Amino acid sequence: VFVETYASSVTIGSSGNGNTFGSSSGTGSITITDNSSGNTNFPLCGILFGCTNANSESCSYNTFGSITIAGTNTGNGTNHVVLIDNAKSNAAGALSVSYNTIGNSSSNNINITMNDDVALVTNHNAGTGNTSVFTINNNVFQNIRHTSTSLRFQAIFSDNSNAFAGTNPSSITYNTFTNISTASSDLNKIIVHAKTGGSTMATTISNNTISNLTLSSTGASDFTCIFVIDNISTTVCHSNTIGSSVTNNISYAGSSAFYGISYR
Repeated sequence: VFVETYASSVTIGSSGNGNTFGSSSGTGSITITDNSSGNTNFPLCGILFGCTNANSESCSYNTFGSITIAGTNTGNGTNHVVLIDNAKSNAAGALSVSYNTIGNSSSNNINITMNDDVALVTNHNAGTGNTSVFTINNNVFQNIRHTSTSLRFQAIFSDNSNAFAGTNPSSITYNTFTNISTASSDLNKIIVHAKTGGSTMATTISNNTISNLTLSSTGASDFTCIFVIDNISTTVCHSNTIGSSVTNNISYAGSSAFYGISYR
């Protein structure tokens, strides 16, 4: 873990004062190798928020780059490799993740060779308070390689199942995803937003740009750019761009299905 905080009202990075984890250029600045055996419920995590009170926190203007995650441990198969993790369960306070850069300009500089489940930014049950919101806005995810052949890749995983209606809606907006590849034959996704369990919180997923994706597995693997599970239909998904004018900028070799947006 680069940063772990269970304190309240924490700000990690701000405009002109962002942190760099690894390097803003090149490859191989940090190598994390996990050869331990057995499953673990604790992720390989960059920044972990664990506060359980009502104060708001933010993670902004930080750079993750030139990081290799290797080893033989397959973790627990549930979001084991995470760079920013919101574990503020049962907390009313909001968490904003914005203007971060995950992956520098060098090809494959976020290189995940461990055969493990990946979710780069996660939100696990933002809480039950009236002001509990989670926003992931204006971040860049780029030049990321995941070589696992069996466990899934997700850029953003957000579970608001226990977050009830708040003062402000949650949002996943204006994020850019480009030059991302995975070899996984699992169910791979760029954005996942799950809202079940009685949650009535409104969520907007809009103005995200997803391009230059490669799924090299020829197995029965789905690839979904935006995946929404919402049993009361309070999630609004609009104005997103999937693909670009460049020929074949999304390459899918799988034998199952490719979805731009799946809303269930």
